[in-house]
Amino acid sequence: MNEELHTVNQELQTRLNEFTRTSNDIKNLLDSTDIATLFLDNNLCVRRFTSETSRVTQLIPGDVGRPITDIASSLLYPDG
Repeated sequence: MNEELHTVNQELQTRLNEFTRTSNDIKNLLDSTDIATLFLDNNLCVRRFTSETSRVTQLIPGDVGRPITDIASSLLYPDG
């Protein structure tokens, strides 16, 4: 039984390492672009955003988890 737990633990650690590498790759890709990108969850709460997003909204790292409806925007919409 101990050997099985060790094997399962190794498999989980391998998957976690793969997930971490993939997550870091995606973060590096997004950080290297100059595109404002905002990720929301199913409840429209902020999950992640790129630094360029702060040029359009007033997002700060502490806003992760807050509803998007609570965030002020500096976007200007022309009349018409």
